[in-house]
Amino acid sequence: MLERIIKLAALLGGVSEESESLRTLCGSAQTELAGKLRPGVEAETCEGFDLAAAWMALADLAEGEGEAVSSFAAGEVSVKLAESGGKSERLRSRARELMKPWLADGGFDFRSVRY
Repeated sequence: MLERIIKLAALLGGVSEESESLRTLCGSAQTELAGKLRPGVEAETCEGFDLAAAWMALADLAEGEGEAVSSFAAGEVSVKLAESGGKSERLRSRARELMKPWLADGGFDFRSVRY
């Protein structure tokens, strides 16, 4: 299963399948996603599990890349950083939505409590 996830992530992300970072992130995504499944549900029986794990790995990869320099000027030094535009959050959201029928928590996030 891990090799299918790696192949999908490499294809979708335009990254080499041999990338050690990608391989590590795919393994981590597979473990994380499998841990969120409802009791009695196996990853192999979930349609779209591989795709969701690949998206999660690509989200982690995008977060690791951080912001990139989009422009640089030498006269009166000016550096402008390009924002990722929420790419990693969009990928994670798509993965959660795809796996929603099989997740134990249904994608619920508890953010904060007002008091």
